[in-house]
Amino acid sequence: MAKDKLPEPVPIDATSLGKIDAALIPADYPPGVPQGPLRQKALRDELRPLLGENAGVGWPLLNGSRMNFVKPDPRETFLFPVGHIRAGEPRYTWVDRGDGVQYGTKVEGADDIDWSEYIR
Repeated sequence: MAKDKLPEPVPIDATSLGKIDAALIPADYPPGVPQGPLRQKALRDELRPLLGENAGVGWPLLNGSRMNFVKPDPRETFLFPVGHIRAGEPRYTWVDRGDGVQYGTKVEGADDIDWSEYIR
């Protein structure tokens, strides 16, 4: 594949999943696309219809992790924040779509966070 061409989009049947709130994306996804602006564009083009126009790729989840946390709001966290009664618990349940990409839906209570208490 030429460096200046994007791969064909992966067909996604997101309708059976209900609302998708976030995604976990392998660091080397999409396959065959070099790191840099072309890969960022491919990810944006694929994920924005699912997560909204503001969807952005966050930092790798853990030191050395090969998965990136993609969410529609930069305040979103993978786990409940430190200081919260559920601190450290997952805020999402995950479903693998079969190619390493995982879709997350928020668990009960994940939207009940007053972020002003945790973000300064």
